[in-house]
Amino acid sequence: MIHRIAWVADLDLRCALLVLVLLGSGVSAAGEVPRVVLGLHDSPRNAAADTTYLYNLAEMPLNHLGLKLEYHNLRLGVPSLGKRSDVRGLLIWLNDGRGLPLQRLTDLVREAVRQGVPVVFVGIIPSGHDDRGKAISLEDQNRLLELAGVRTGGGYSPYTYNLKVAVKVSSLVEFERKLPLPPPATETVAPVSALAQTLLAFDRPGDEAARLHAVMLTPQGGYVAAGYTHYEDKNGGSQQWYLNPFAFFAKAFRTHGTPIADTTTIAGRRIFYSHIDGDGWGSVSTADKYAGRGVYAAEVILREVAKTYPALPVTVAPIAADIDPVWAGTLKSQQIARGLFALPNVEPATHTYTHPFEWAFFGLGYRAAHELTYVKKYSRVRIVPGILPLSKRETVKLKAEYDAPRAYGDIPFTLKREIEASTAYINSFCPPGKRVRLLQWSGDTSPSEETIDAVMKSGLLNLNARDTRFDGVAPSYSAVSPVGKRAGKHMQVSASHANENVYTDLWKSRFFGFRFLKTSLANTERPIRVKPINVYYHMYSGEKQASLTALKEVLDYVSVQEIAPITASHFAAIGQGFYSVKLVETAPQAWRVENRGALNTLRFDAADKLDVDYDRSAGVLGSRLNGDVLYVALDSAVKTPILALSENLNTGLQAPRLVDSRWVISGLNTGHNAASFNALGFGAGEMTWRVSPSAAREQWEARLDSGPWVTAVVDAKGLVQFRLPSGAENGVRVTIKRTNLRPALL
Repeated sequence: MIHRIAWVADLDLRCALLVLVLLGSGVSAAGEVPRVVLGLHDSPRNAAADTTYLYNLAEMPLNHLGLKLEYHNLRLGVPSLGKRSDVRGLLIWLNDGRGLPLQRLTDLVREAVRQGVPVVFVGIIPSGHDDRGKAISLEDQNRLLELAGVRTGGGYSPYTYNLKVAVKVSSLVEFERKLPLPPPATETVAPVSALAQTLLAFDRPGDEAARLHAVMLTPQGGYVAAGYTHYEDKNGGSQQWYLNPFAFFAKAFRTHGTPIADTTTIAGRRIFYSHIDGDGWGSVSTADKYAGRGVYAAEVILREVAKTYPALPVTVAPIAADIDPVWAGTLKSQQIARGLFALPNVEPATHTYTHPFEWAFFGLGYRAAHELTYVKKYSRVRIVPGILPLSKRETVKLKAEYDAPRAYGDIPFTLKREIEASTAYINSFCPPGKRVRLLQWSGDTSPSEETIDAVMKSGLLNLNARDTRFDGVAPSYSAVSPVGKRAGKHMQVSASHANENVYTDLWKSRFFGFRFLKTSLANTERPIRVKPINVYYHMYSGEKQASLTALKEVLDYVSVQEIAPITASHFAAIGQGFYSVKLVETAPQAWRVENRGALNTLRFDAADKLDVDYDRSAGVLGSRLNGDVLYVALDSAVKTPILALSENLNTGLQAPRLVDSRWVISGLNTGHNAASFNALGFGAGEMTWRVSPSAAREQWEARLDSGPWVTAVVDAKGLVQFRLPSGAENGVRVTIKRTNLRPALL
C-alpha cells in the first residue's frame, strides 16, 4: 500500500529499491489507512492490559498519532494477521521474556514483515525456555530479532561504568529526562542493515568493535533496549520518558503524511468540556458566604458556577439516590436538580443510582448475600443538628466510605437500576427537550465488558477512566491518559484531565489544589496539543471556600482561552468516533472518511506546505494551520466526506471557508462570496472565515436566523472575523456574505 512505503523519504533514497523489496510488493493506489497497532506483552496470564507499559506509556502517544492499540498477552496466545488490512504495525514490549511461544511469535513477525507491516521491539529479549520447555538458543533469538532488523551477539553488559556515548540523537532519546550515568545494563545488539539509523549507542574503551546499540530505527521498524524507554522511581509511581515516543513511533510506524483522527480540536479550536460527578450533592457548605446557613454544596455550584459562567457548558451527573427521597434525597436536593437542568448551559447525565465503588464486586458472580458484611456501613442519611429548626429537619448524604463496595447498599444491586432507572429518575427533573445521554462512571471506573454493553444498549454514552495530570507532581507525558480503555469489544472513553479528588489527597487536605489544573491544561497544549481542556470535579467542590476559589480560578483561566465549548456527552461521542473511524485512501493525498461518528477533525503533522484542495474535496468546512500542524474541519452533516490536500495554498477562494469557530458548525452551503450554515454552541459566536487576500478591506456581514446584521472587514490575509451574540445553545442558522451581495447569490 502507498501509505506503507511513504516513509522511505526518511532513508537514503539511493536504497529505496531495497526498502521496497523488504516491505513486499503489495502496492496499490487505494486502500484503507491501517490504524491498529498490535501490542504484544508477556504479563502474567491474569493481569489486566491496563497494568502494562503498553497502556501506561505507549498507548497515549500512539493515539496522538491516530493509532489504536490492540492488546495481546503472549502467555494467552499469539494473534494472527490473516488478511487484516487495518494493522499498522506490531509493538512487542517484553518485561520477562521467559516461557513464551517463541516459534509462533516468530511466525507472526515474519508474516508482518512479508506484508510490509513495521515491527518495533522494546524491552527484554526472549531467553531461558519457551512455552514448551525448549531452551532458547542464540539462533532462536536472532531468528526473531533479525526480522525486526537487529541481531544479538548473545552477550550482556551488566557493568556500564566505563561505557562512552558513541551516537546520541538527543531529540529522540533524551526527551523528558537526560540519560543516566552510568547507563542501564544492556544486551549486545546491533543493526542488520546499513539502512538502519542508530539513535543511541555506546563504546567500551579498548573494544570499539563491540558497539552496543540501545535505540535504533530500522527498515522493518525499530528497537529499544530495556531500560532506555523511560525512567521510573523505585515504586513505579513516577515515570518520565527518555525516548521521544511521538517522534520515534511516527518514524517507526511511518505515520507522516497520513490523516490523524484528532480528539482535541473541533472547528479549528481546542475543545473545552466540563463535567461534575454528583458526590457531595447534599454536603453542607462551609464556604464564606454560606457557612452556618445549611446550604448544600450542589446549590453553591448552581449559584457560583453554573449561573456565573453561562458561556461554559457543564454536564451534571447526580447520584440518583442523593436526590431520591426513598434514599437520601430531600425537597431541597430535588429543587437544586431542577434549577441546574433548567439552565441552557447545563447538560444532565447520570452518576448511577447507588454509586458503586468497586465495579468488579458486582460482576457476573454477584449475589446479594455478598454485601451482608457491609450492611452497617450503608448508613443512608443523618440529621444535621443545629442548622434547621427541629420541625424542618432535612437529611444530607454522608460522605461515602470507600471500604464498602458502593455508597448505598440497602437494596440488592442490579445493572438495570444503576443504568436505566437512574437515567429515568434524573430525566424526571429535566425540562422538555433535555434528556440524559451520558453515564459518568463512579468509584474505580473499571466496569466490565458486560456492564459497558448494558450502558450502550440503553442508548447512553460513557465517560471517566484514567486520570491525566501533567505538572510539577507528574512532570511527564507518561501521566497523560489515552483516549480510552478497552473492555472486551467496547471502548470506555477516559476523562481528559484529573478531577479535584486527585489534587486534594482524596479530599483530605490541600483543598486549594485544583488550581494546579491550569498547569496541566497548559502542558497538554504546548508544545504538543495532546488533550482538550476538561474541567472535571465533584459537587463537594462547593463545600469549602478553598476548593470553590480554586475551581473559579480554573474557570476564569479557561474563559480567556480560545476554545470551542461542547458538552461532555459530545466529547464522549467524539472519543467513540476515534475508535470507529475508517480512512480510505482513494488517490495520492486524498481520502474518504467513513464511520467517524461525532469525530469531525483530521490532523496532519509537519504540514505547513499543505492545504485543502476544495475542488477535489466534499464535506470539508475548512482548515487551520497551527504552527506546522494542519487541522481540517469536517461537516457533520455529510456522512462520508472526501478530503484532498494540495501544495497549492488557497489564495483565490470564491466561497468562504472556515478557519475557526467557538460554535460547532454543520450543514455548510456556499455560494460566490456567501455561505449559510447551522451553528450550535455556548457564549458569543466568535468565528473566522477565509475568503481571498484580494478581498482585503471589503466589508462582510453575518447574522443569526433573521436577526440584525453584524459587519466585519476582511484583513490583508483574506480573513474576516465575526462576533455574533450568544443564544446558540439550541442551534441557529447563520448567514455570512459580502456586503451588498445580491440576494440571488445567497
